[in-house]
Amino acid sequence: MTVMLIPCAGNIAIDMQAEFGPVPAALLPVGKDFALIEALKPVVRHYTDVLVGFSNPQEFVQKTVNRHYDNVRIVDVGTTRSLGETIAALLCKLPPETEAIGIQMGDAFHPSEKRGKDSIYYSMESALNRWVSFRYDTHSGISDVKMPGTSKSYSLGTAFAGKFEIHDVQAFKDALDDSLNQPSPKIDPFYQAITKYFNSRSQAQGNFATLLHESPAWIDFGYSSSYFDYRRKVGFNSRSFNSLTFNEVKKSVTKRSRNRAKLNDEIAWYSELPSDLADLYPRIYSIGTEPENPWIETEYCTALPLDQLFMYSKLDES
Repeated sequence: MTVMLIPCAGNIAIDMQAEFGPVPAALLPVGKDFALIEALKPVVRHYTDVLVGFSNPQEFVQKTVNRHYDNVRIVDVGTTRSLGETIAALLCKLPPETEAIGIQMGDAFHPSEKRGKDSIYYSMESALNRWVSFRYDTHSGISDVKMPGTSKSYSLGTAFAGKFEIHDVQAFKDALDDSLNQPSPKIDPFYQAITKYFNSRSQAQGNFATLLHESPAWIDFGYSSSYFDYRRKVGFNSRSFNSLTFNEVKKSVTKRSRNRAKLNDEIAWYSELPSDLADLYPRIYSIGTEPENPWIETEYCTALPLDQLFMYSKLDES
């Protein structure tokens, strides 16, 4: 039996709390649900049981999850002081027949993939200051771990991509217990345990690189910039008769529609907007006015629609 653990006790980055409040990234709005629902889609294909840890979760979270998945359980991990304590609380809830576990951070989205062996998912990143980064030697394993906000390097480096596969559960439990009993002042106990566990795997196998799996398509939606990218990629709502094409470099979106008459009306409406209002609507880059193939390319604005601002934020009534 393989079980996925998803810790969601930590809150989103400070820059996002002004908009959403102090909530876990897993509860950020995406489409008609919250981010956790989308992040679970590839997870439930590979894991027979999924435990999601929140601090004092509200009842609506379990009800919403139950509407989509029957093998996902919300666990109240209580008030924890570190990621290590949150993971330890989830480990206590493992079914006795558990043979292997996966661990995926509550603010991470990964495409459908599972290696079926001890694995560290990583990504090559330039802004290492935003993520937990590490250095390693192919023979001895991890030699250095830096928590977010402590790395001064702006060159390309190796970051944990928020996902791990562990196939000796007891050995990892022992490593985590040791880390919680003797915590480092600089590294979260969880990453202390990850270092100890995977370095022991490396010594047994003789090559640490075999434990690494690059995951360039992962998204950390706990930050504002990547959250809106995540929303666009996995939770963007468009009607069935519309098609939307995104330009990653230009940050634009091109809309086409089988309902050509309606789109032509939209284009005409946009074209007639007074220039005095230009700051209030997306910039128009180009327009296709052919009656049988209309399209409009506009700036892609990473802003919440009014309905979600009403639900998840506070508006100044003045």
